[in-house]
Amino acid sequence: MAPAPASVSVRAVVEANDENRSLEIVADSPEYFRSSRVDLDGRNAPRLAVFEFRSLPQGVYEVSGLLVGTGGKRARVSRSIRLVGMTGPGQ
Repeated sequence: MAPAPASVSVRAVVEANDENRSLEIVADSPEYFRSSRVDLDGRNAPRLAVFEFRSLPQGVYEVSGLLVGTGGKRARVSRSIRLVGMTGPGQ
């Protein structure tokens, strides 16, 4: 949980594998969608990929990562996050 609008940083650790071709990270809610994708150079790709989603509005998001290889989808993981609106003086 974090106050909105928020910058959300996603760190994905990918095992070295010759088949790895791309990594896509998605932040999805009923009112908002953002995604980012990077190409991977198989075993030579960096093990850590960092994605930054800036100024996400309040809502409940499913943040997911999809690893794609030469034969299609290799792995998928997702987590839910909640960004809440700020209220009170000065907000």
